[in-house]
Amino acid sequence: MTEGTSTVVFLAQGERMLVARQGDLLNNQYRVESVSASAVTFVFEPLKQRQTLSIGNAK
Repeated sequence: MTEGTSTVVFLAQGERMLVARQGDLLNNQYRVESVSASAVTFVFEPLKQRQTLSIGNAK
């Protein structure tokens, strides 16, 4: 969802719903590095590992 100039993503963790945007820290472990129409990139802060979650419509 685009809100003003930023994009917000809705993520599910079990039964918990998370609302995230670039720069947010989730569960005190994952920083949202970037959000695009096709992917969300996280950094797992304890190990500084980058992870990408593909989003959007499958083609």
